[in-house]
Amino acid sequence: YLRTHKCINFITALLKITRLNLAGKLEAERFHLNKIISSAIMTVQNRANEKKISLSYEGTEHVINISGEKVLIEETLTNLLFNAVRYTPSGGRIVLTLKEEPDEYMVQIKDTGIGIPKGEEEKIFEEFHRAENARKVERDGTGLGLSFAKQVIEKHGGKIWANNNPEGGSTFSFTLPKTSTA
Repeated sequence: YLRTHKCINFITALLKITRLNLAGKLEAERFHLNKIISSAIMTVQNRANEKKISLSYEGTEHVINISGEKVLIEETLTNLLFNAVRYTPSGGRIVLTLKEEPDEYMVQIKDTGIGIPKGEEEKIFEEFHRAENARKVERDGTGLGLSFAKQVIEKHGGKIWANNNPEGGSTFSFTLPKTSTA
């Protein structure tokens, strides 16, 4: 039931992003970013457990109330976490961090996965682009997930980027402004 509900939400999100691209503005609502993060972690926790991957949260515990399209932000977070689980070998580690900056909130998902091939750090956010090492690990994939994430975060007035960690794996980061642009 939960996965069906998530699929319906994703289809709704795809329809919303299409409308968003046509209309150019969000249907903003106030919501707790912390709850969205908890929900996204719960959604991917079983898959992480199956691969014996440690999935943890570090960050502020006080309630962060932001404005935006809740379902789009939740789907973006869930997608980034699923990618981290998908491309992290068994026994690895994923840490989601939420930091409060002066003008924005920063979410980071750091993993001990396969990393990003040199020179593809920006290309991975293009529609239908899949890194060569990602295709080797997982043949199925549309190459739309990171493009979707980029559109959602940018429409909310934030930025998204990825980089390799010196010790291996990668970190996907995005920001959301404290004051809504929606």
